[in-house]
Amino acid sequence: MALLKTAHRLPITPYHPLTTSASELLILLLSCIDDFSQITTSQALVQFMAASELLQEPRLAPDAKHVLETFALSLSYLVGDDAKAAREAQMMHSVLGKGDAVGPNSESDIVIRRVSEFGAGDTQRAVALLIALVRWASWTPKAFYTQLLLSAVTCVAQEAVSGAGAKEGLLWRAFVVGRLPHLLINFEQAVELEGTSAADWRHAMHLALAPLLQEQDLLVKCNSICEGTTDSVTSGSAPSTSHLFIGELLHKLFEIQLVDQSFMLTAKNTLQYEFHPRIQTEAQEHGMDVEVRSEGFFLE
Repeated sequence: MALLKTAHRLPITPYHPLTTSASELLILLLSCIDDFSQITTSQALVQFMAASELLQEPRLAPDAKHVLETFALSLSYLVGDDAKAAREAQMMHSVLGKGDAVGPNSESDIVIRRVSEFGAGDTQRAVALLIALVRWASWTPKAFYTQLLLSAVTCVAQEAVSGAGAKEGLLWRAFVVGRLPHLLINFEQAVELEGTSAADWRHAMHLALAPLLQEQDLLVKCNSICEGTTDSVTSGSAPSTSHLFIGELLHKLFEIQLVDQSFMLTAKNTLQYEFHPRIQTEAQEHGMDVEVRSEGFFLE
């Protein structure tokens, strides 16, 4: 696989089709593997990630691609969904840490450039990207939602500690809480048309949220953006409303029926918080009812 990957990076020469020879060699070698029982989980994970990376090559020969997909599928049974999701999340976090890959100056930042094609504001194309990602990675619903939610929350938390300013942090928070759930509900409707059960994806959302609720360090950083300051993060002290961000996110997911009431009750008992919509809280602070406070927003 390393040889074929290197061959695709070299300039094309008419004297010797190196990519063709490397593809034929890979096909012959993989066809000799008939017993996967001797491969350890760690070895299988390394080879699975190498195969997945090679499958991204657009010039890969069809025969080699077919054999490589079969090989990766066999390895996936040894690796398991949790190990794959953890490894893929680690890789994505490494990419997110590079300033030239994402951020306000990146051409690939769909949050900052949300009004352009394939940006977060373009629902159909944004959903198409999510579907393409699932098809390419062959993720289970649980693995997909686990990585997606963890990566999204990590982006919010990174803005809180970067000190780049409040605007970017508020924009990421608004995207994750307000926009991402709507993209996911459209995504579920699209994949359901392809034969995937909606119940599988709803159950996967519950399974993916469970470990996210345990990421207290990330959630505390996100809360500092919700409060409009990053001082609590830099000073090391926790915000007074320790579940503000996750509470709003869960409420939004419940509002559009991505999670059910039983999960919400379990989450509230686990986190021990009571969430009230912001407009309701502000109305109480000003001694108004919700309708009067809503009218005030339009007059301000």
